Amino acid sequence: MQIERLQFDCFTRLSNAIQLHAIVAWQLFCLKHLADQNPDVDALQVLEPLQVEVISVQKGVKQITLKQALIAIAALAGFVPSKKQPRPGEKTIWKGWCIFEKNLPRI
Repeated sequence: MQIERLQFDCFTRLSNAIQLHAIVAWQLFCLKHLADQNPDVDALQVLEPLQVEVISVQKGVKQITLKQALIAIAALAGFVPSKKQPRPGEKTIWKGWCIFEKNLPRI
């Protein structure tokens, strides 16, 4: 999401939006780093159970690794793994995460 497109009227609202986006960006950075360092760890150790359940149903598997979850999220933004680019970049993960969170069922 492009922060400048939010078009807030006052500095306080813009500042709050930037702070919130920074927290999400940091979480996604950590998620990518963990997936790079420990690709076979169970996604439940990092993601919320509902998030893992949605990805598992989408992929048609019972258990999902962190690497598989990250690729599934990035795939929502159009990422397709290849020999040249086996892992998604930060921008693609961000776009996929925005789509994923927007479509995640709320309880």
